[in-house]
Amino acid sequence: VLFFYTSLYSCATCLLMIPTVEVDIDLQIDNKQLTNIHVKWVFSDVYSNEIVKQYDKNRNGKLDEKELKKIMQAKLDYLIPKKMLTELEYASYDDTHSKDVPVEYKNFHLIMDGEILVFSYDSIVDLHIEDKFSLSFLFRDDESFFRFMVDSVKTNTKELHFDANLYLFTA
Repeated sequence: VLFFYTSLYSCATCLLMIPTVEVDIDLQIDNKQLTNIHVKWVFSDVYSNEIVKQYDKNRNGKLDEKELKKIMQAKLDYLIPKKMLTELEYASYDDTHSKDVPVEYKNFHLIMDGEILVFSYDSIVDLHIEDKFSLSFLFRDDESFFRFMVDSVKTNTKELHFDANLYLFTA
């Protein structure tokens, strides 16, 4: 029964493997105030090809606007209740202070970049960046439909220090 349930609600690729999503993060910071986190997901070629096979109803080999809208709605129906599969943690380096980071998700886009499916959105936040605090991201899918790899983190300011942790690049 469990196998049938999983088969019914999964794409063919997700049944056989966990597709990889490369994540790009762009932090918009002005005067030590984080206001927006632009997130871009680049899906694997195998997953993108499978999505084209499933949703290309007119069989022209590409996803048209109407087909992309259906995929977008399916993604949002899954992702929004799960907070975009993202956990944000803002805490002091000594872990004595931490803050919840309320997030509002907006500006969803889904495109085909060549043969690769790309999904992006904005995480609207209002967070004052303090010295000796860290902002951590965890991308996790509790149903194992996707595996995430953070590919890049960018910011528009030079006044903040950024450390990339090479040992925690996947979640």
